[in-house]
Amino acid sequence: MSSEILRIVESIPSCAKCSRLTDWCQVVAANPPKRFAGQQYWAKPVPPLGDPKAEFLIVGLAPAAHGANRTGRMFTGDRSGDWLFRALHKAGVCNQPHSLDIDDGLTISNALIVATCHCAPPENKPTTEEIRNCNLWLSGVVKAKAWRGILCLGGIAWTETHRVFRVTPPKFGHGVASIVDSTRIVASYHPSQQNTFTGRLTEPMLDAAVQRWLMAKIPEDRPIVLKNVFFETGKADLKRESLVELNKLKLLLQENPTMRIEIRGHTDNVGADADNQTLSEKRARAVRDFLATNGIATNRLSSKG
Repeated sequence: MSSEILRIVESIPSCAKCSRLTDWCQVVAANPPKRFAGQQYWAKPVPPLGDPKAEFLIVGLAPAAHGANRTGRMFTGDRSGDWLFRALHKAGVCNQPHSLDIDDGLTISNALIVATCHCAPPENKPTTEEIRNCNLWLSGVVKAKAWRGILCLGGIAWTETHRVFRVTPPKFGHGVASIVDSTRIVASYHPSQQNTFTGRLTEPMLDAAVQRWLMAKIPEDRPIVLKNVFFETGKADLKRESLVELNKLKLLLQENPTMRIEIRGHTDNVGADADNQTLSEKRARAVRDFLATNGIATNRLSSKG
């Protein structure tokens, strides 16, 4: 962990800049619901959580009153955490699909989780002043290294992350992305109960945002090598799983306009060498047609058998 991030992790719990929030954290701890009666609440600012050597960052809104404010760990002990860690587990970012308490064995690989506000606010709504006060911590984390990807959970996280970079963000919407310097910033609706109960955010939507966040920006002097392009046996027709791979590729190419693509190998055995060559050409043409349909220059594609 960089020395600056380590300093932030160690300093946040003792922060007392926002008296309304520090008072509220204590009030909540003194008046728990029956299901948490007798538990010792953390009841102070919650530090970042994750891998000390992370290349990917997640920015949330604020700790939940009876979630992280109780457990002392980001997105732990509440429904939002259930959604987030289920998605991260599917993507291979953490070792389990739940985050119950600090002793549950959770480990996170190559990702760090922070917030725009590190104290639980009344009604989950920090004031503008409180967000500005906490921006010191967010700014310190964001500027500590060149992040490969940042996932912003909610409009406030989206706005405040771009504020750190001193750039105007695109209009917030689920799945929207921007590139600032070498960092891809991806927007997602927050996995709050308000969004998940109403269906505004679904599991596939959150999974897709996580996948886009993890698609690292590739150096443009190196081609993307496609090895997972599947075709119907003996044909040039793309299989459904190929379309999934190509749609991921489309996002990368749109964000990296000079990047080249190279197709290597095939997934089935067909006929004699002459037929293989003909089929190889047809398959390359199928990929070119897909790219052209999506407005991507086909001269960026080459094929190797």
